[in-house]
Amino acid sequence: MAAVIEPDFDAIKETTDLDEFRLDQMGYALARWKFPDDTRFPCLFVRDENGHGLIYVLEGEGYVTSPEIDLARRMGAEIEIVSGVVVPAKENGTTPFFSISQWVNQQRKTFNKKDHPFENAFYKLIGNNIYGKVAQGLKDKSRVFDTRTGNTRQLERSAISDAYAAAYVTGLVRATTSEILSLLPNHVLVGNTITDGVCTTATDEEMEIATSGPQCRFFRRPTT
Repeated sequence: MAAVIEPDFDAIKETTDLDEFRLDQMGYALARWKFPDDTRFPCLFVRDENGHGLIYVLEGEGYVTSPEIDLARRMGAEIEIVSGVVVPAKENGTTPFFSISQWVNQQRKTFNKKDHPFENAFYKLIGNNIYGKVAQGLKDKSRVFDTRTGNTRQLERSAISDAYAAAYVTGLVRATTSEILSLLPNHVLVGNTITDGVCTTATDEEMEIATSGPQCRFFRRPTT
């Protein structure tokens, strides 16, 4: 969330130029791709038709974000942008979520998980809910229980709902995890991976190398 810079919607543009889709750029595209046959962990996906999530494939077509496109190119994939949109950041634009993200992290460090489990979980929930408000109501099928009426109703958008920011944030996280997987040596086994962790047989030294790529460096850079 801290990486989101105030977008310049007046300068939004359609493009099929791959160079426009950088890891630090809010860009979104319908793309076709093909990874080298020996790619262990492709970073682009198609959605399961039955709604069970994302399936990462060597070859396919789907809607992806700039960070994922940038990573796929570095992994040697052949990519064609069928239709794409880029939303540049405003010159000297603000980072609207940086201060609150920094505050949440500071509180979670102050109230560490071991000694203050409730407080740590409380501040984590605050951080998660910030993204939740940005993504709120973007899916027409989302429904919530209304305690006032006792019925379910369609979830409305919040005052800060923004499809561009929500998609960029999730794409950025997916690309960061995918880059780590792509840089692990072939002999390393991977059991599974989630948003903030990888179950693997990699050594500390191998993980240090795997987390030193361009995407990881961008992810952990100081933001002003």
